[in-house]
Amino acid sequence: MQILCYFHSKYKSKISITYTEIGTSCKIPYGHGSIYRFFSQDVVKVRDIIIKDQLFAESTKEGSLALLALHDDGILGLEFEDISIGEVTPVWYNIIDQGYIYQNVFSLCLNKDPMAEIEGEIVIGGINSRHFRGEHTYVLISQKGYWQIDVGDVLLANRSTGSLTFL
Repeated sequence: MQILCYFHSKYKSKISITYTEIGTSCKIPYGHGSIYRFFSQDVVKVRDIIIKDQLFAESTKEGSLALLALHDDGILGLEFEDISIGEVTPVWYNIIDQGYIYQNVFSLCLNKDPMAEIEGEIVIGGINSRHFRGEHTYVLISQKGYWQIDVGDVLLANRSTGSLTFL
């Protein structure tokens, strides 16, 4: 067992009655290394949403010690279906297909204070009005397949950075 496994919770397929082994292996580049995985299928719960028949990749070997510093036990990809590894349907597509989404929108809140009680948040299918004042800005993606947007300008310490693209 790798050292990373001692510091994180683990998915235990043997205790799941809905687990299906797919077994196809894959390698996903991440940071300065790669994550080695194989595909499986199970019921996945994201907060109160129960997604049936979700394909996902189970880690078998981590290629980067940088992952040791992460507090998280896993990575939930929000990629588009046309760029997903192994042509797996991403979880948010299944959330929509299984009728959990009432608004075709997701919102993102980034908290600039890492010591704050309220952390950042992603809301799939809605907006959390506690995290903003005023109107939301809806932005079209600028490159198909990626959550990439063009931004006219960003101010840092009241100084213009010029035109940017965020990915």
